[in-house]
Amino acid sequence: MRTYNVLIVDDSIWIREGLIKTIDWDKIGVNIVGEAEDGHEALSIIDCSEVDIVISDIKMDYLDGLSLSRKINEKYPNIQVIIITGYDEFEFARKALRYGVSDYILKPIKEKILIKAVEKCIGVIKEKEENKEKNISIENHFKKSIPYLRQELFCNIFSGSPYIHEELRGEFSTLDIQITKELIKVYILKINRVNDTFVTLYQICKKQLEDIEDIEIIQYKTDQVVIVASQNENKQNDFYKQIFLTLVSICNHISEKYNQSITIGVGKSYCNYDKIYKSYMDAFETFSVTINEGERQVIKDVVAYIKSNYSIDLSLDMVSEHVMLNPCYLSKLFKEEMNISFSKYLINIRLEEAKKLLRNSNLKVYEISQLVGYPNYRYFSRIFKKVEKCTPIEYRDANY
Repeated sequence: MRTYNVLIVDDSIWIREGLIKTIDWDKIGVNIVGEAEDGHEALSIIDCSEVDIVISDIKMDYLDGLSLSRKINEKYPNIQVIIITGYDEFEFARKALRYGVSDYILKPIKEKILIKAVEKCIGVIKEKEENKEKNISIENHFKKSIPYLRQELFCNIFSGSPYIHEELRGEFSTLDIQITKELIKVYILKINRVNDTFVTLYQICKKQLEDIEDIEIIQYKTDQVVIVASQNENKQNDFYKQIFLTLVSICNHISEKYNQSITIGVGKSYCNYDKIYKSYMDAFETFSVTINEGERQVIKDVVAYIKSNYSIDLSLDMVSEHVMLNPCYLSKLFKEEMNISFSKYLINIRLEEAKKLLRNSNLKVYEISQLVGYPNYRYFSRIFKKVEKCTPIEYRDANY
């Protein structure tokens, strides 16, 4: 059974001891946690003890009962306060009610009236604790329901249920949906032949995209996983590219592991929440980017990156990181699309640039070597001769 801690505050030791000793506090489930002779001492006890109820005289030196009530109400609003007052202090007692005082008792103190006031405070405390438990239970239940409520909301949006921008703003805030930036874009991954890969696809998307902020991943119908993403206008290109390349990688993984064909649909960007459905329909109606087209776009990015960075110590790992694909998978994909390995393609790019410089400049061979990504002049010469069947100097002499 719950015991309630009571602190007695009065500048008269006789009154304090009288209240402590003459009332059977145990009978009503009360424990006297301490006594204080003024408000300052009372606050010190409250700061380091668990106090449920304070019984305080209204007139005391240093910090009176009225000031004490105000400070308790500000710092410890759950503590119940009973004020003891004389008849001539009645108006002060009424004023104390504004500071959260639960009750006030006129002197001389009558035991039954004080016990009744304490029991009233205990009833208030019990009610607050019960309500707190109920609220915690409701909050926990709501938290557990949030994933399902998010799912239901987005499914309603994708099915065409009418929403206005402000309505969705409120729903997103309540459900802690992090679609908060200026522009919104929808992606659809559609499984062309439905099997148990669908659940796998959703889980993989959750895992691979978990570090990206401002997106929601929704399992929709029996054949779709939908990604709703938002970003500020000045950052949208890199952000949406990152999502797209990650989705391409996911689809290729599913295709290789489960022999499952998946199509990617990409909607247009819009600036209001009520346009999410429109972006979804853009993606669904056109499915303009298939997985093969996505792979080709990746290789285009790789080629452009190589041509812009061949002069540095470029590696497959660096390029893989740039397009966010596994190096082994990228190597395989590059060979299939370009009919040449990554390393040979990089050599060809570098040597073609080296030949231009040999033909059209007076730069020394070691300088050209460094400009095309070969700090080691001897290695450059060896590679050049192996491919071109002549040394760089012989090539220059033959083409002047």
